[in-house]
Amino acid sequence: MSSPAYKYREDAPLDLLGRVRYVPAFDGLRALCIVAVIAFHVVSSDRPWLENIARRGWCGVDVFFVLSGFLITWIIATEMDQTGSFNLSRFYARRALRLQPTFFTGLLAVTALMFFFNHAKFLGMMAAMPFFLTYSYNFAVAFGVIQLSSYGQVWSLCIEEHFYLVWPWVLRRCGTRKCLRIALGVVIFVLIYRTMLYGWLNWGHLGSPSLGSLDRIYYGTDTRIDAILVGCATALALREASLHAFFQRLADWRWFTSAAVVAALIAFAWATGGAFKGGWRGATVGFSLMAVATAAVLLAVLLRPQSLLARGLGWRPMVFVGKISYGIYLFHDPLWNALARVMGLGFGRVGTLPQEIVALLLTFLGSVALAWAHFVIVEKRFLAWRDRMDSKQKLRLAAAERGI
Repeated sequence: MSSPAYKYREDAPLDLLGRVRYVPAFDGLRALCIVAVIAFHVVSSDRPWLENIARRGWCGVDVFFVLSGFLITWIIATEMDQTGSFNLSRFYARRALRLQPTFFTGLLAVTALMFFFNHAKFLGMMAAMPFFLTYSYNFAVAFGVIQLSSYGQVWSLCIEEHFYLVWPWVLRRCGTRKCLRIALGVVIFVLIYRTMLYGWLNWGHLGSPSLGSLDRIYYGTDTRIDAILVGCATALALREASLHAFFQRLADWRWFTSAAVVAALIAFAWATGGAFKGGWRGATVGFSLMAVATAAVLLAVLLRPQSLLARGLGWRPMVFVGKISYGIYLFHDPLWNALARVMGLGFGRVGTLPQEIVALLLTFLGSVALAWAHFVIVEKRFLAWRDRMDSKQKLRLAAAERGI
């Protein structure tokens, strides 16, 4: 028996975006991704079957990228519908109140730990500090200016910050319909550009890429922004009245969710396989392929909210983990390094299977505890400021509607 599908209303072309304010399954998807990233960092590489699974966990970051592009575009487009414009300063203030407290807590904590326990890594942190503070860390690593250091997961936040800096301005200036074409055009351009860059950096040994070329492509904003823009294009496509019939057919297709999941598994298995961080597959078409597959899963969750996939991802424990996944992402690596020091393990080093299971569980549970505690003690205070800002905005909108 097929699950109920979302029904469009012909007289309300924006009904889907207007009615769906929060999707618990998206947080559940974040939870899966953060577990994959932790497994990638913790599990060692001495067992082929385990390595074949865990070493693909870096792809969780790509799912985060697509989700970010989708949700940010969704938020901006909704405000543009309601007000006819978009408040950039308010957007940046809201993003800062959401992201910066956790970012700086993690940065200070890691720097302090390195100062007391690892002087060499502390010096590396201080050398990288200007790049951390200016969100240029990913380019510094991509171009070999510095080595990937402690708190290195910040590279993905840099790409997101670059996106936040540019995309809202473009969307406000060009409008949603034109930006759909812009997003699709840039996705295609980046795919071609990245493939050509890969060929240029590895000419003569295309099947055996250098680690330097993989770092250049993996960490650079110019070579990774397509994943975020796939999410943007998905959100904008849902707003197009000319595409509503297509999305309705997807919603009515009882096998759409299954097809999306199977296609995503195949796409991720292919793109992440072969070599370090996907090798030539990821560095050419793989990143884009995974982004499109992720977008299909997002659509399946949105269009068929009663499906087993949507209900499974909406399981409350997974939603809880997903809501604090940002803190888990920033705190898990320092915690893992501390555990590895105690247990005599490390990235890529061999441990017994029980040791690795214990390390994975302790890292995950400890990161959840740290992220939750930080959310309650620190982040809630900043989010309260954001909520007050939102309340004032709602009052202004209500007053404008009444002509006051």
